[in-house]
Amino acid sequence: MKGVIENIVRIRKEGKTPFDVLTIDGADYSCFDTMASADLSKGHVVEFDFETSGDYKNIKKIAAVTAPVESDTGNRISRSVAIKAAAAYSAGRGLSVSETVNIAKKFDAYVKTGNNIAAGE
Repeated sequence: MKGVIENIVRIRKEGKTPFDVLTIDGADYSCFDTMASADLSKGHVVEFDFETSGDYKNIKKIAAVTAPVESDTGNRISRSVAIKAAAAYSAGRGLSVSETVNIAKKFDAYVKTGNNIAAGE
């Protein structure tokens, strides 16, 4: 099977060998080979084989196909906040939509980098 890792949780119980629970495309799979899952992280596209044991799905073999996929959620939130702030700033100033969007881009860049925005830009 092939899927995207959404979450990894290390389970440690006293007197038991630790194992990982990987959420892949919305389903949970146990991985008792923690060395195999050690180099994996959220966003990795993986190929894996598993077997079902009762209510559990146990990974038998797993390997990364691609590097982690970055979530665009943070970027969308940042852009939304920047355009809202730019619209509020532009209101009543007679600025065009393109001028407002340029201000939003500067606000977004500031949020992401922390670099100051020079006055008059």
